Parts: sequence; structure tokens; C-alpha cells
Amino acid sequence: MLFLKKLDKKNMNKTVKKLDFNVIFRYLIAFVIVVPIIYFFIWTITNSLPFPDLIPTKISVDGFLYFFSSGANSLNIIIYSVILSLCVSIICIILSIPSAKAIACYDFRGKELFKLIILSPIILPTLSIAMGVHIFFIKLKIANSFIGVLLIQIIPCIPYSFKIFLDVYEIIKDKLDIQARVLGASKFYILRKITIPILADSIISAASMVFIVSFGLYFITFLIGGGRIYTYSIVMFPFLQNANRNISAVYSLFFTIICLIVLFFIDKSLKLKYKKRFL
Repeated sequence: MLFLKKLDKKNMNKTVKKLDFNVIFRYLIAFVIVVPIIYFFIWTITNSLPFPDLIPTKISVDGFLYFFSSGANSLNIIIYSVILSLCVSIICIILSIPSAKAIACYDFRGKELFKLIILSPIILPTLSIAMGVHIFFIKLKIANSFIGVLLIQIIPCIPYSFKIFLDVYEIIKDKLDIQARVLGASKFYILRKITIPILADSIISAASMVFIVSFGLYFITFLIGGGRIYTYSIVMFPFLQNANRNISAVYSLFFTIICLIVLFFIDKSLKLKYKKRFL
């Protein structure tokens, strides 16, 4: 009995130590995540926070005043950037679905090479790709234009959407498509009634990822746009580099809000259209 009691005490001590470690680890993670977010919001309402002050003594809304001023032209830039990023998202999804399906479901020569080429923008430096493409775009006379910026943003964004659809197709394959074709369904019917509803969640994920990446692209947008195409990131990044924390915090805040609003509408629009119909 004494031996069993000692064992119980040892086990209790081990569980207590594990619980203590888990609690400490959770609080540490929460501290690392929450504190920077709190100070991010604090910097939107103050111009200075000298050491050792933890709370600002002076409140300033200069960042918000500048953001909403006519000189900043924030609304037009936001609309332009959202349209650009949505176009990039749509094109990437249209290109990614058939390419991911082909690689996941069919065997052909050069399959791995084709997969590597699509994923290469993640591996290769963006600078080297952008410089080469810029010369090509100048020859085509599409540099410093919306089309040029749209095409260059597709290059670093398409690997994300492609990888999402590739993972899905490696699981589901094309069995349902084959069954539908056997029953006499047309390609358009299969796309509308089978492919899109099945991939609805993946489309939301891919569109969200591509939109965020596209909306935040700075260097290649500046290079191909030639300083004539003003997107949200083009306007925001100079404030981050100049260490103007108040204005940069305001721009970062609205960057987050814009992304959340657009992603919310992407999620709701697809779910309302397909999930209620098929579930």
C-alpha cells in the first residue's frame, strides 16, 4: 500500500509539472502575440512613446487625418488595389485548377519538371524574375500599365493557389468527373455541378491567400509599374521605411481591415452560392 501511495504521489507530481509547463507555455505564446498587437493599436493614436513609458501621454490622430485627407487619395487607391488583387486571384484560380488536376490525376513525361516550374517563383529570388520580365514587358509595351502589373503579380501568387488545389486533387482525384462523363454529363455541367462545389473551400483558401500576397506586393509592383501605378502597398511602404510609426500603423491597420473585409465577402459569396445548394 505504501508503495502504491508513493507511485501515486510521483504520478501526481509529474502531471502537475506538465500542467505548469503547459500553462506557462500558453501564457508565453499569448504574451508574444498579444503585446505587439496592443502596441500596434497604440501607435495608431500617438506620435511618440518614449522609454520607459508603457502608455502614451499624448493622444494624436494625425495618422488618421492624413489617411482620410484628399491629398492621400486613400479611397481611390484602395479601390484600385482591391480590383487588381481580385483580378490576380481570379486568374490564378482559373490557371491553377486545371494544372493541379493534370499533375495530380494524370501521368505524363516531364510531370515533376512542370510542377517545379510552377512552384519556382517561391524558390527563386523575386528580384531576378522581375528584372528579366521587366525587359520583356518593355518590348511588349505593357510596362508601366495595369496589365503589366497584373501579369507580374500572377507569377509570385500562382504557386500558392496551385499548391492548395494540388493537395486537394491528390486526395479526391477525378473519380467523380469520370462517373459524370460515363452518365453523359457535359464538361460545363461537370464544372458547374461537381468541380466548383467540391473545390469551394479550396477556392476560398486560394483566393484568400492570393489576395493577401497580391495586395502586399511592393517591389515588383513598383518596378513594373514604373512609379505610375499606385497600389496600397506602394503608398504604405515608404512610411514603414521612414519610421513614421503613427502613419505606418494607421496604414497597416487599414491594410488588415481591407483584407479581412474582402476575405469575408469571398467566403460568404461562395458558401451562399454552393454550400446551401448542395448540402
